[in-house]
Amino acid sequence: LRGSMHRVQQWMPCVDTQKFSAICPFELQVSVARDSMAICSGNLIETSRCGYAAKERIVYTYTVKQQCFAGALSIVVGPLVALPETSTATSAATRSTIQKTYFAPPGYVSELAHTTQRVTGCIAMYEKYLAAPFPYNTLQVVYVPHELLCTGMHVASSLVILSMEYLAREIDVQVS
Repeated sequence: LRGSMHRVQQWMPCVDTQKFSAICPFELQVSVARDSMAICSGNLIETSRCGYAAKERIVYTYTVKQQCFAGALSIVVGPLVALPETSTATSAATRSTIQKTYFAPPGYVSELAHTTQRVTGCIAMYEKYLAAPFPYNTLQVVYVPHELLCTGMHVASSLVILSMEYLAREIDVQVS
């Protein structure tokens, strides 16, 4: 994974504090090498290819329709694998459909599947407790090497970045 939390202003130069920033929707386009993925806050609108042969790049276009300040957005770029999940939350009050996608570096798909299997239930509990729908129609959770984070996690608009230390392996338990 290239870049780090410390250099996000170099990726998207802006005044990124609530005090000085405009509240508005965003459209983000991120161009990456073809062996990488770009995960951003918001909804993925399209991916396209540009360039040629060895210099080919992939352009990811995201939109954030909720009005927010630039500091509430995050971007993760690197070689990642995706594990998508779409399901309807079981909250009787809201019944909202949330597109959830989980990401981790290659080689961690089984840990990713095991760790994220209860997210839908957690969202349903959130909606029931607050008597309100989940505020976004997408949720992206990205696990990155711990040394790339200032803390164990970073939360942005519809994007959660967690240390890979939170990935759990399924353990076989023998009952005798």
